[in-house]
Amino acid sequence: MKNYSLMIMAFISIKMMAYNPAPTTDVYNGGRGISFNDSWNFYHGDASGASGIAFNDASWRKLNLPHDFGIENAFNPSSPATSEGGFLDGGVAWYRKTFILPDNYNGKSISITFDGSFMNTEVWINGNYIGIRPYGFITFQYDITPFLKYGSTANVIAVKINNIQKSCRWYSGSGIYRNVWLTVLNPVHIAFCGSAVTTPLVSNSSASIAMNTDVQNQATISQNVTLSSTVFDNTGVSVASGNSTSKVLSAGSTNSLTTNITVSTPTLWSLENPYLYTLKTYVMINSLKVDSFSSTVGFRNAVFNANTGFSLNGKKIKI
Repeated sequence: MKNYSLMIMAFISIKMMAYNPAPTTDVYNGGRGISFNDSWNFYHGDASGASGIAFNDASWRKLNLPHDFGIENAFNPSSPATSEGGFLDGGVAWYRKTFILPDNYNGKSISITFDGSFMNTEVWINGNYIGIRPYGFITFQYDITPFLKYGSTANVIAVKINNIQKSCRWYSGSGIYRNVWLTVLNPVHIAFCGSAVTTPLVSNSSASIAMNTDVQNQATISQNVTLSSTVFDNTGVSVASGNSTSKVLSAGSTNSLTTNITVSTPTLWSLENPYLYTLKTYVMINSLKVDSFSSTVGFRNAVFNANTGFSLNGKKIKI
């Protein structure tokens, strides 16, 4: 009975985490994504030709993401998932979506991002094969700019899932089980997963921020780029700022820029007061803001000592 109780409590904790969303800045790559979750067509099974533009999916089920088709199955004692996968079958399924992009998106850099899709996820845009993500526990992104149409001409994205079981030692789910994002950026922008923020020195009197930011130039000409960053407290008040040195990015290149900022008398993150700041970074070309990226950052001083144990901001804590 004790083991079952522990399992139930763990399940409740996971469900509570699922319904307690992360800060907006952390939800998607700097808060830049447009939700692409609505109005998909779904079919559980294989469908010949479903990757093509002209394929007729009118009879398919209409749904919004995230979606797990595995949990919709009947429990199968003979499932290849076995008890570890909850006796729920996986298999092949398709998702398709038709969408329109306005004319002013033409000339932008446009990508599609899947926060999680299980598994062997293959993606097509307007009949063009984009790629495959073999497993299912990692976010992935594709640049779909070359394959898109604008104005009144519709675009079609097709996604094929194939959960080949036995694939996990636990219930993994099947399908596009997390958010999907469409991101529309200036050709010069902060790259996907391109922002790394550390806090190397923290005290009650000051805290330092060290940023390494990858900037991608997908334009056809070189660009002189500078980063301008500002730290905001949890009420939205600016408390510190800093700029990187400028750097010339050749067409088609990605380069890293460094920014250092000092925050005076920071409010430290603690168990009693998990205080967080927002760090907003702008990509500047000739004083023009062409991209922005938001990060969540906190300051705390954590120390492990073999003799005295663990302390957080100078306070001993048992763990």
